[in-house]
Amino acid sequence: MLSSSASPSSSSLSLSLSRSSSCQSAAPSTSSKSRLTVVRAINHLRRNARGTFAAAAVLPLSPAYVALQMATLSLLSIFGYKQSLSPSPTTHFWQLRYDLHRMARESTPPHQNGDHMSDREYTIFNRLAETMEQYHDYFRRNYDFIYNAARTSRRPRHLTEEEFLLSAISLVDEINGHHTTEETHIFPHLATRMPEFDSRRGQLVQQHAVIHRGLVDFEDYVQDCLNGQVLEMDVLREKMDTWGSALMQHMDEEVRMLKADRMIRIWTKDEMQHLPI
Repeated sequence: MLSSSASPSSSSLSLSLSRSSSCQSAAPSTSSKSRLTVVRAINHLRRNARGTFAAAAVLPLSPAYVALQMATLSLLSIFGYKQSLSPSPTTHFWQLRYDLHRMARESTPPHQNGDHMSDREYTIFNRLAETMEQYHDYFRRNYDFIYNAARTSRRPRHLTEEEFLLSAISLVDEINGHHTTEETHIFPHLATRMPEFDSRRGQLVQQHAVIHRGLVDFEDYVQDCLNGQVLEMDVLREKMDTWGSALMQHMDEEVRMLKADRMIRIWTKDEMQHLPI
């Protein structure tokens, strides 16, 4: 997942890049074995730790879970697995992280004078929308990576079939964890004044249900392929079609409902600063 920590120094970035390059230049068998070991270990940790971390009632994603996600992405980039994050073979994890923050900021239009908000107020009232957009950009990037491979029937050349399938499982885990956290820690608070987030009748929760029905079928197929069934890219694409458009629509609507020009009419500045995110 993403967080807004300070940029690493240029020297540390260069060191990371050189490590990534040196790993890629290693013998294919060694590189592939190392990547696969890391991917398997991280996937095991994610699937066993997710429930514990998501249950922490302090942050929408507990510090431990965020730390695990960041460590995962750093390790995968070092071992040449960064193509699971971006089609570009030269995109480093840190650069991608900053690119997502930049895209999220640029996607937020300037506030209107009629809202009577200072820049500081706009930052406060738009905080949830910007934070959600950062997560959503991450999901979009990874969804597109897997979907484009399925659509073209061309697996990324730096990934084995197992690595590719595990990247799909990771996407499912991350979406599930994100939605569970929202419904446990964020939506109940918002629902007190915003019916769209109501756990029974809210349209955003209903959208979660639609997405998850598709995710279950998608994950079952991927797991079957990991267990020996022949992977058919056309089938994988069809499985993604059942929930992909619903996910994209949901992410767009969720951010739109959390924009500053709407939140300022519903919450006070102090309340916004104490929302659980």
